Amino acid sequence: MSGGESPMAAQIPKEFAHRIMHARLALPGDGMLYAGDAPALVPYEGIKGVSITLNYDTTAQAQKVLKRSRQAAK
Repeated sequence: MSGGESPMAAQIPKEFAHRIMHARLALPGDGMLYAGDAPALVPYEGIKGVSITLNYDTTAQAQKVLKRSRQAAK
């Protein structure tokens, strides 16, 4: 979702409206990885932390996907 498509669209300058604000990546096994960013006018002070959450219906399903990911990274 771009800033221009977000609920904050009226608050985002037109020159920044095309930038991606929220994204979703479909993973094998029906998993999803979501990402979000701050509006372009918020000063960037560097990365101060990050959280990643993967949700699967079962632990076995998550382990299968992570095992495949590790093998693909080799």
